[in-house]
Amino acid sequence: MEIKLKLKFLINLLVLFPLFVSGQTTIGSVTQPASYSLLELSTATIKGGIRMPQLTTEERDNLTTPAFISDTKAKGLTVYNLDNECIEYWNTLKWVSMCIGNADISFKPGAPTKPPFPPEGGTNGPFTPVEKPACTGQTPYTYTIITGSDFTTIDITNKDTGAFTISMYPNATAIARTAIVRVTNNCSGEFKEFLFSQDGDT
Repeated sequence: MEIKLKLKFLINLLVLFPLFVSGQTTIGSVTQPASYSLLELSTATIKGGIRMPQLTTEERDNLTTPAFISDTKAKGLTVYNLDNECIEYWNTLKWVSMCIGNADISFKPGAPTKPPFPPEGGTNGPFTPVEKPACTGQTPYTYTIITGSDFTTIDITNKDTGAFTISMYPNATAIARTAIVRVTNNCSGEFKEFLFSQDGDT
């Protein structure tokens, strides 16, 4: 009896073996993947998304060792950067942001967009752009107010580093308002846009 059971198990395994080694899989459904797909994720029964590995900029940079940089298999490695809130991938030369403009710009001492400006307005900063590789030159960064220029101003405090302050005029209305500022890396031409908000006067 035991031999028959083992034999039956072996036959079933041989029948199913091609399914396991086909290299194509659908997760979330019993449907076969398309002929061109290695992996398909289905939301037919369960609704959800892909949660990328979440790393800070420092943790991401700790991955970027000389061995990592020289490994061609690392090309395309993708993470979610908690500091700049963007998906990034490695292109064999640098981490590329999938946010608008692709520039990987953060600021020290912290994010200039948080918290919102109070209704009475004011000035925040200075903030210095941080990027790898760093842009060097007489004017490494250019700041353009895309929307909100009637109540927002940018002042460069250090042309060598691109450090700046941002000011918003008093908001006498009860409605919150926002300004979009584009920061352009003058070495690469890449840019990133930042949303600054101001509370309404309630």
